[in-house]
Amino acid sequence: MLKLFGESYDVDTCADTLTTAVTQILRDADDQELITEIEGRKRSYFVTEGQQSELVKPRKIPDTDLYLETNFSANTVVRVIEQVIEKYGYDRAELEIFTEET
Repeated sequence: MLKLFGESYDVDTCADTLTTAVTQILRDADDQELITEIEGRKRSYFVTEGQQSELVKPRKIPDTDLYLETNFSANTVVRVIEQVIEKYGYDRAELEIFTEET
C-alpha cells in the first residue's frame, strides 16, 4: 500500500507503486516536464512521448505526455519517488509505503 499526501492507494507491484506516486505528484504540478531532469547514472527515468523507446520497461503516466521507467528494484522505486517528491518541493514525510509479507 502507498500513502501519499494523506491518501492511501492499493498497489500490487513496484511498478504500480511508482506509477501511482508519480501520477499523484504530477497531478497538481505546474511544470510536469520538470520530472525529465531526474536521471540515473546511465539512463533517463522519465521521458516525453516519442522517446519511450529509450526505456527498458516504459509505462505511460496517466493524464500526461510522459513515460516512466518501471524496470527497477523495490529500493530504487523508493529512491526515485523520493527524488520526484524533492524535485516538486514536497516533504518526504508525505510518503509512506507499506509492504506485505507473503
